[in-house]
Amino acid sequence: MKQLELTSQVSELWTRLDQVRSHRASNRPLESVIAPFTASLLLLRWADHIDTEQETVEAFDDHDSLPVLPWDQHWSSWCDLRGERLTDVLQREILPALNNAPNSSLGYSLQRLVPVFDELACEPPELIEILVQWTQAFNLDTVTDRQAAGDALATLVEKTTEQDAKIVGWFTTPRPIVEMMADLLDPSPGERIYDPCFGTGGLLATVASRLHEKAMSMPPKVWTEVQQQSVFGVEIDPFAYSIGLARVVLAGIDYPGLELGDALERPLAKHRFSEGFDCIMAVP
Repeated sequence: MKQLELTSQVSELWTRLDQVRSHRASNRPLESVIAPFTASLLLLRWADHIDTEQETVEAFDDHDSLPVLPWDQHWSSWCDLRGERLTDVLQREILPALNNAPNSSLGYSLQRLVPVFDELACEPPELIEILVQWTQAFNLDTVTDRQAAGDALATLVEKTTEQDAKIVGWFTTPRPIVEMMADLLDPSPGERIYDPCFGTGGLLATVASRLHEKAMSMPPKVWTEVQQQSVFGVEIDPFAYSIGLARVVLAGIDYPGLELGDALERPLAKHRFSEGFDCIMAVP
């Protein structure tokens, strides 16, 4: 998807959001929550995709599939609701399901979205509808589709931070600098890459894309290892975390090692070979 088209998509979204801005009761500026809200909704769609894919594989192998969210609470079961019905489902069903998500890699990631969905569920129904409809418009079936959704999210992040990063609550590194850092790093499958304060995930998402490009020309086993053992990071802000996580998974890494917390409190690796990192990336 071309940048001009992405910018147009985001501008159209922003125009619709401006129409309901006055309906909000939250003290948080609209600019500070739109990207986290959208990222978290994209992650629910991604979880739906992962669960459906896993169910297909396990059905073929004649095994039972345990979804990360109950099937009747998956994105596809409620995304067409409107008004108070949509808000009610978020508050009464989706939030409890996220809180009780299993302690798997995917479940852990969804649990960390609870603070974002707590605030989203308190927004006006009209605003929630707009974001759900915008998220639903993306196709996540193929790698190319997911990358397009990730590019749209990145453009949305840039749109919000260009107005006033201090209001939004985070700063983003310009894309040319991110690309230059990724060029210098030149990541390869098998390397463990870590960002101790990944923010909105620009660096790690770019690294994930580079790893995906290289791994696609290698045996499938290599790509499986890249999915689980290549991209790591820590972020203390749950709203920035949601954006960074969404950007990394949409770039191709389904099971990144991204943690919500304080990097300074992270315990030292006991086994440097298996728990250490080949490269640490950070924006000073």
